[in-house]
Amino acid sequence: MMTTSLSLASAAARKLIASLQITNATELDIELVAAHCGAYVIYRSLSGAEGHLLRSGNQALIVVDKRARQQASKWRFVIAHELGHFLRHPDLDQMKLCTQAHLSGWYRKSGHELEANHFAAELLMPATLVKPMCDRNR
Repeated sequence: MMTTSLSLASAAARKLIASLQITNATELDIELVAAHCGAYVIYRSLSGAEGHLLRSGNQALIVVDKRARQQASKWRFVIAHELGHFLRHPDLDQMKLCTQAHLSGWYRKSGHELEANHFAAELLMPATLVKPMCDRNR
């Protein structure tokens, strides 16, 4: 069952890329993609996390730790990961998980983190756009 949800997460990322008619990896501005989906990005100091998703209906705020912004492309993955939660886990509400212990335990058991990671990886490095760049015969 986990393999199916990971495949669905990757498929959702590919569908989003296709719907936006992105044909080159350089066209993928993750903040604009998030905004298109109704999730807006802000940068703040966070402790204990690199990013958070705050949802209100079909809109969300993705909060990214300012330190992640300083690490090359780390912030892009954080945004894509949280966008994966927003699009793939509509019932996810981090506000109900009061403490870091509740949050950590719930995430370890839920499989949501792995699914959001697969979504983010496919969104940022879609096989259809990256594979041709890896062709050693070109």
